[in-house]
Amino acid sequence: MRIVTRLSTALVCAVALFACNNKMENPLLTPSGNRFNAPAFDKIKTEHYLPALREGIAEGRREIEAIANNPDAPTFENTIVARETL
Repeated sequence: MRIVTRLSTALVCAVALFACNNKMENPLLTPSGNRFNAPAFDKIKTEHYLPALREGIAEGRREIEAIANNPDAPTFENTIVARETL
């Protein structure tokens, strides 16, 4: 059982490391420094879209979770305005 646990842990670490490295090389996920911070369109490849979409969805979910888990009483400011300004 320990071997399975260690292999699972190693696999998760490898996937996380690949995702981090992949994020660094994905022009859709890194600031370009161009005007208006537009992506470097000349560097975008087809394989960059899916990871960028997944990251965008995950980021949106984290933002919504932060609003939903706010311990303060719900107000217009900490729900609607917070969602619009994230």
